[in-house]
Amino acid sequence: INTAKGFFYLSVPLIMVMIGFQMAKIYDLKHYFILIRNAGNIISLIFIIFTIQRVGFNAFLSPYTEARFIVGSGSPVCVLSLILGFFSGKFGLDIYRNRYERWVAIILNLTAIYLFASRTYWVVLILFILLFSLKAMKKENLLIILGLLLFIFFLIFIWVNSQSDLSFANSLLFKLINSLNEIRIKEFKTFEEINIYFRGYEAFRSWETYSNGTLLELIFGGGFGQLVDLKIEILLAGSYWKAVPWVHNGFFFILVKQGALGLIFIILFYIFFIKAGIKDLNSLSRDKQFRGILMISITLSLVITNFVDCGLFNFEMSILLITLGFLISLNLK
Repeated sequence: INTAKGFFYLSVPLIMVMIGFQMAKIYDLKHYFILIRNAGNIISLIFIIFTIQRVGFNAFLSPYTEARFIVGSGSPVCVLSLILGFFSGKFGLDIYRNRYERWVAIILNLTAIYLFASRTYWVVLILFILLFSLKAMKKENLLIILGLLLFIFFLIFIWVNSQSDLSFANSLLFKLINSLNEIRIKEFKTFEEINIYFRGYEAFRSWETYSNGTLLELIFGGGFGQLVDLKIEILLAGSYWKAVPWVHNGFFFILVKQGALGLIFIILFYIFFIKAGIKDLNSLSRDKQFRGILMISITLSLVITNFVDCGLFNFEMSILLITLGFLISLNLK
């Protein structure tokens, strides 16, 4: 069963990109974006309604403590839909009938993302906005906004670190500010530290599992069924595990399963889509420029999420991979 799980997770990127290829035979660019827009709006509306139904309006006061995971963890299609609302018109992509429809979509998706209370989705959204703004905004306005954002982040950083009662359990801002501490690779000793910094701890155990392999395992990995020995029993998803088939850090996940060769392949996967995105970005066509920024944004998002949620192999991120497949197929036509 562990072999089957490993094979399934490792096949996710290929399957989703191929689905994107097939969708390009059905939809042109405009109608695919309309599909994404509608999917984002529908999922956002459903998420908001169910959150209010189950938690009440308290969810809006503190979504991280009151509403997180009550309905689900969220969906990146809402981020894509929001980006279409913000930037599609600036690149000549007419996917909204009027500005009122566009603003309703923006408010709907932004509200849902707020209720997701997910550090991952906020980081991905900010990345998308920054990359699109680099192309869509005037340089002087962009510099002012970037300066303002850095100043706000600096103030938040100071405030969060001055509050002794904040922790990973009760504050999204604390979790965001301390993200690098949470994923640092280290052999934590106490059970409390392992619970708090579990992503870093399991990454350490993943490296230990990989580095103790034979020469062939270092090159080709331990195979689909290779487990990571945690050296301690820990409660994960309702069950106690001492050895796990999946880890949060996708780079260590591929290293354990497929070795250095697998890691090189994944890096080449990222480079391929980044280069394709840059090629479209340098085009004179506005819709190609939009495609290029979107491809770069999605690829970098998959790099970032792969550190914390095994993003490249996580079914939750499948719409990003499907969109990559769709966009690259347009380049091959």
